[in-house]
Amino acid sequence: MPDLQGWKTYLLKGERGEGAGKLLLMFEIESVEARDRYFPRPGPGGESEEFRQFQEQHPEVTAASEKYTGFLVEPHSWTDYLVVGAPSS
Repeated sequence: MPDLQGWKTYLLKGERGEGAGKLLLMFEIESVEARDRYFPRPGPGGESEEFRQFQEQHPEVTAASEKYTGFLVEPHSWTDYLVVGAPSS
């Protein structure tokens, strides 16, 4: 499945702890600018015209997204996280 430029997509399954057995769809985005390129506003309807064009060019992404969101438990939430600390290289 193609990713948006600057994005990596992961489907994770909890192995231990509170989230054991639960699924998490995670997007690793290289920068705030890469996020805002496709989603300049938060929430439903916040996508850009460029993202809508990407969806039209890649209908398999929309189909996979609908499949994944079918696993979501209502209510579900989302959060954008920023890296504020990391180990030095």
